[in-house]
Amino acid sequence: MPHTYERNCVCYVGTHDNAPVLAWREEADAADVAVAERYLGLNDAEGFHWGMIRGGMSSVANLFVAQLQDILGLGAESRMNTPGVSGGNWRWRTVQGALTLELAEKLASMTRLYGRERISPGHACSAAENGGHPRRQAPVRAERLMKSRKGIRLKIWRRIFRDALDGIVKIDTGR
Repeated sequence: MPHTYERNCVCYVGTHDNAPVLAWREEADAADVAVAERYLGLNDAEGFHWGMIRGGMSSVANLFVAQLQDILGLGAESRMNTPGVSGGNWRWRTVQGALTLELAEKLASMTRLYGRERISPGHACSAAENGGHPRRQAPVRAERLMKSRKGIRLKIWRRIFRDALDGIVKIDTGR
């Protein structure tokens, strides 16, 4: 549970080996879903997936990761990988137009709210400097963000988010 995390850890909503959050909601035991709803205050007005993302972002973990499928609010049709199944994996791709400025602004707002802005590499800022959330973050290499395993370019994601996140996320290009 996020309230028990230590700073030196990674919090994630799911990985490529899990069903996206909305699919988990449909597949999981009703008692488990009820615990998640109660613990995180999940509701349909915010969106179940955004509530799960909020829960992770608000944790003290130094790093938070969310799958694009969860950010987009997609279900089982967007599952990336099913362990132990040899076929049909690694086929999901986002569709053109899914990455909107509105989505970028929502993600940027949550990033700011929970003090997850990029700070200088290796710099531990005070709580006052970072919205009450002191963090230490390593630089993100632009080359890793720009290519997937299959060489699919993710330039559109960076371009859409560039303006919305300007001043929030600084990408280390290695130059």
